[in-house]
Amino acid sequence: MNEGKALIGVLSCGEHEEERTVWIPGTVRVRDGQVRLNYAERITEEMDEEGATDVVLHAREGLAMMKRSGAYATTMSFCPHERRDSVYRTPYGDLSAAIDTESVHVYVSDEGGKVEISYAISIQNGEASDRRIQLDWRWQSA
Repeated sequence: MNEGKALIGVLSCGEHEEERTVWIPGTVRVRDGQVRLNYAERITEEMDEEGATDVVLHAREGLAMMKRSGAYATTMSFCPHERRDSVYRTPYGDLSAAIDTESVHVYVSDEGGKVEISYAISIQNGEASDRRIQLDWRWQSA
């Protein structure tokens, strides 16, 4: 399958956080070695649909871009060994962010796939925090 509905497992954790994967329905498109994932993310489990953040991730081996829209909007670009600046918009004001990417890996199979991003992020020129995003997906039948 190259495009369709999928169940997307979202794991995002930092160096001192417990790993937890949340499974979310979304859509995935795979074409020419590139992957696009679309899903709605909730910052907290209590948020309703209107409080959700829409996420679009474009990735290929060695490069990724994640765009979040909604109350917590940002565009984050991940390119290994390059520092990329971003702005994290919140209901309380904008925060500057600097992203230093260690790696971006994409794996695709007939059953689904995975995008792994390892990076460090510094908010408002503060101390950098090591982070990891892992997005697993499994195709859903129509």
